[in-house]
Amino acid sequence: MQVGDLVKVKKGRFMGGLMGIIVSERQNSNSQKQFFVRLIGNVPTTLKHRPILYGPDRLIAIKSSNSRDQ
Repeated sequence: MQVGDLVKVKKGRFMGGLMGIIVSERQNSNSQKQFFVRLIGNVPTTLKHRPILYGPDRLIAIKSSNSRDQ
């Protein structure tokens, strides 16, 4: 996964079942990737324009940013 990918949050997680776009990524102290995701859809007003931090195990890649041009 990389910045710009369309992802879906797995059910059973915070805001599970919603789709979003990865806006940035970082590594934690154990060198594991973490992604900031801006959610799309029926999102509470307090979270509407704020990216939420998720680990890669909580996300399902829907569409890569590379395949969007084709």
